[in-house]
Amino acid sequence: MSVLVAVTDHAAERFRQRVGSRTGALDVKPEVVARVVAAWDAGRVSDEPPAGSTGARGTVYLRGARVGPDTGISTSAAATAGSSSS
Repeated sequence: MSVLVAVTDHAAERFRQRVGSRTGALDVKPEVVARVVAAWDAGRVSDEPPAGSTGARGTVYLRGARVGPDTGISTSAAATAGSSSS
C-alpha cells in the first residue's frame, strides 16, 4: 500500500517554528513529506491517539525516529490518511 502525503501551510509553519529546515530551504514541505514517508516506511505508525488527545476518524499518528525537541516529526504527529493502493 502506498500513501498520499500532503502538508498544509499550517503544518509547514508549525514545523518551521519548532524545527526549521535542516537544509536551509525556504519551503519545508518537501522535508516534512520525506520525514513522514520515512516514519511510514519504518512502521512508526499507529491509529491510537497519544495520551490526552482524541482521535479524528481517518487519522494516523506517526512517531519520529528520535524523541526530543529537535525531532522533525513530533513524537505523535497526526496525519490524515489519504491512502491509495499501488
